[in-house]
Amino acid sequence: MATNYNPFSLEGKTILVTGASSGIGQATAIECSKMGAQLVITGRNPERLQDTMNQLEGEGHSVVVADLATTEGVEMLAEQAPILDGLVNNAGYGELGPMETTSLEDAQRQLDVNVIGLARMTKLVLPHMRKQGSGRIVNVASIAGRITFSFAGYIALFIVAVFMFLRFFNPVMLSAPSTTFSKSVGIVKLLAVANIH
Repeated sequence: MATNYNPFSLEGKTILVTGASSGIGQATAIECSKMGAQLVITGRNPERLQDTMNQLEGEGHSVVVADLATTEGVEMLAEQAPILDGLVNNAGYGELGPMETTSLEDAQRQLDVNVIGLARMTKLVLPHMRKQGSGRIVNVASIAGRITFSFAGYIALFIVAVFMFLRFFNPVMLSAPSTTFSKSVGIVKLLAVANIH
């Protein structure tokens, strides 16, 4: 008797997607739900997160409104999120414009979301994934760290920092066998994936 084996099934897996209120984060959450995953979606805008939630297939999904630029936001997420099988670090944004017209407060916020937020989330899930002996982390970043364009301002600087983080996000750092790679996603984003065993 033939079985319907699906190598892309996420049945029984719980995945957290940050920045799930729009764009790549929203599309990722929707596709993961179609593959059977239970989703925890997070972002700052409750209305847009609810729009994503309404498009998810299956049951058991949850929404956590949190600002990953703050320690409090990550701690709240840690309290409300279940044990995870996967994390998609997608939260991020950029303000284009000359550096001299961007306030240091705006620059600090971009740094906190795009770089520190990614590091906080990774630090949050790694101990649990190591303990359970499995997990997958997908880090998404703008291609602005690889190419230059006018008025990139601070965002290019911060995305270069993300790429350096991803470069060292390897088996030595994870202290476990894993696979890391970079891949172009259209012309907008790059990603790196790590399997934790």
